[in-house]
Amino acid sequence: MCGKIWFTGYKENQGLDPGRQVQNNAKSAGDARTGGRISPERLLSRGKIRSKHRPAALFFRVSRKREETRRFPCASGKKSNFAASIAGVFNERNAGFSSSMDEHKKHLDKVSAAGLLVALGIIYGDIGTSPLYVMQAIIGESVIRPEVVVGSLSCVFWTLTLQTTIKYVILVLRADNRGEGGIFSLYTLVRRHAKWLTIPAIIGGATVLADGIITPPISVSSAVEGLEIRYPELEAYILPIVLVILTFIFLVQALGTGVVGRSFGPIMLVWFSMLGVLGAMWVARDWTILRVVNPYYAYELLFEYPGGFWLLGAIFLCTTGAEALYSDMGHTGRGNIRISWIFVKTCLLLQYFGQGVWLLEHQGQLLNGRKPIYQLMPDWFLLPGVVIATLAAIIASQAMISGSFTLISEAIRLNFWPKVRLVFPSVQSLLQLVVERPGDRRLPDG
Repeated sequence: MCGKIWFTGYKENQGLDPGRQVQNNAKSAGDARTGGRISPERLLSRGKIRSKHRPAALFFRVSRKREETRRFPCASGKKSNFAASIAGVFNERNAGFSSSMDEHKKHLDKVSAAGLLVALGIIYGDIGTSPLYVMQAIIGESVIRPEVVVGSLSCVFWTLTLQTTIKYVILVLRADNRGEGGIFSLYTLVRRHAKWLTIPAIIGGATVLADGIITPPISVSSAVEGLEIRYPELEAYILPIVLVILTFIFLVQALGTGVVGRSFGPIMLVWFSMLGVLGAMWVARDWTILRVVNPYYAYELLFEYPGGFWLLGAIFLCTTGAEALYSDMGHTGRGNIRISWIFVKTCLLLQYFGQGVWLLEHQGQLLNGRKPIYQLMPDWFLLPGVVIATLAAIIASQAMISGSFTLISEAIRLNFWPKVRLVFPSVQSLLQLVVERPGDRRLPDG
């Protein structure tokens, strides 16, 4: 006669069949190193499952729908081995876990035309609109000097290469936490090795949120101000226009990043193509500008030019929003980010080099409020170019908004942030989410 199996200490097991109870107990008893997987022997030794009697045969219900019953008989005349009896259940569970992880990795590295378009729409907005203000911030109110132009362009080139390409695209994107990216996902992977990393992780998350707060108004304002070149009478309406645009961006986010990417992706494709074409036209006028790839010019600016080191604050504006490449990895996938970055970086460098050619042609002069990016445009293309730049700057804020929402969801799971309501507007990916006020709805426990 078969003995009874008792499962103790787990409220979630109420009303479940024994096979499912075994799996739940194994998941609860597993530690972080095994991801919830634990051998039957360790499970029994921890006292999570205890047998009142040694069973001669053990029955588990495997399929509730079909009411099938799997029997694990013990050899007659031999001692019963409870751990060996339930080993089949755990082997099936572990095999399914490994299979799902392989499928997930394959999906994360998948590249598609639609995925590339979505990546352009929701990731590269902030870093893609940096040409609007980088060179203007570097020159400032000073006279245009060739050593500053060439040295700063060399710094821009190596900043995009070392920090964005090598650090984020090549190295950091490999450290995903079940498809999610961001500093908290990275912290989750390494926290068992050094618990003191909690403080740096919180500080890093706070800086990302700060970037997400200041980026939308700065990007949108700088873009809308470009309309003053053609319509100076709009100066008094800049602030109301910025507020309306920011409100619209947050409302669109609630529709899901798939909808946002499909609508913004084509616009960003046109934007980057425009940057690349205009930059290439000016680079063709002076091919010697390509000498800026030599790191010596960056060294000369930083260590030999008076006050050149303090220009790094303006130079690093070229890589603002690079964190979105990692934090938004769950929205588009690692493969789409890496492939699309090749196109984005090429267009950005051509634009920066083209602005460098224009600045060298006007050395010894003052900018007087002129934006180098608009000076590259022909007169007949000025108005369409300003409109495209304004739309691109609007999209720039969305990249950091999406990354900030993902960061909040990770902080909640790590108990770094109070519980708020998370809405997943996309049924295809649980990594696409929107943070909302809890309202009157009661948040679920845990």
